[in-house]
Amino acid sequence: MLGDALPDASVPAVTANRWRQGDIFPVTAHGRLQACIGKQIAEDHVCIAISHSCDLVRPDPSLAVEVVLGRPTGASLDGSVAYGRSRKRLQLLVAVDDAFQVFEICAGDRFDVPLDILADHAPDSARVLACPTQRDSLVEWLVARYARPGLPNAFERRIDRHRRHLERAAKNLRSVWRIYIGLTPWEELPADQAYDVELRFVMTSEEHGLVEKRHEALEAIEKLLEVLGRCDGLRVPADPQETIFSDEDMTLFDERHLRRWERFDYASFADARHVQDTGQI
Repeated sequence: MLGDALPDASVPAVTANRWRQGDIFPVTAHGRLQACIGKQIAEDHVCIAISHSCDLVRPDPSLAVEVVLGRPTGASLDGSVAYGRSRKRLQLLVAVDDAFQVFEICAGDRFDVPLDILADHAPDSARVLACPTQRDSLVEWLVARYARPGLPNAFERRIDRHRRHLERAAKNLRSVWRIYIGLTPWEELPADQAYDVELRFVMTSEEHGLVEKRHEALEAIEKLLEVLGRCDGLRVPADPQETIFSDEDMTLFDERHLRRWERFDYASFADARHVQDTGQI
C-alpha cells in the first residue's frame, strides 16, 4: 500500500482509462509523478506502468502502481543493452509521434506511485512502446534481476578477457531478439579441456524475413563469433549462417536443452572477489 487507499468511487475512473502494462504516462502527469518519486522527470522522459494488466483493469483500491523511468539516448538502439542483455540497463524503442526513439532505463529507476494518478490521467496516445516485443523485453528484464544465468564458471572465466569486446560486438545485434547457447559438456571443465559451443541467434519471423535486417544481424554475429573464437578453450561455430534462426524455427526441445544467453556483463555469485570489490552478488 502507498499512502491512503483510493476511494472505491474512483476505481471505475481507472478502469475507464484502460491502462495496461507497458502504457506510458502523459507529460501532464509528470509533475505529480515527480512529487511521488522524488526525482526530476523532464518532458522528454517516459514513465512506464509495469504493474500487471490484470491489476490495472480492475484494481484493488489499496494498490500501488509500479513504474519505471526512461530517458532518451539520442542514439540508435545499442544491442548490448537491448532485450535484457545487461543487468544494469535496458534500452527500448518507443514510438513518439510515429517516429521511433530509443530510451534507456536503469535498474534503480523503479518506483511505486499512488493508484489515483491512473484515475486522473489516461495513457499517452502519442508515445507508446514500439511493439509487444519491447514490452515483453521490459518485463523479462525486470524478472531476470532476481536470477543469474546457469552457465559454468569455467566458461565464464574463459570469456572474461574478451568481455568488453563481446559487449561491443553485441551493440549491433539490434535485430536479434534472443540468444541461446548450448555447451558440451554442461559442467565445469579443467583448463586443458575445451567446450563445444552451440549458438542460436533468434530473430522475430517478421524481421527474419527482411533481407536487410538479416544481413545486419549476420554482420554483427560474425564479429561476435570472431571474438568468441579468440577465447581459449572454446570451439565455436565457423559459419554465422548456421547460427541465425527465426523464432518459428525454435521448438520446445530447443528451449529445454539450450539456455538463454543475454548477459555479457555476467558476474558469478560464486566469485568471492567480485563480492569483495563491489559489495554486490
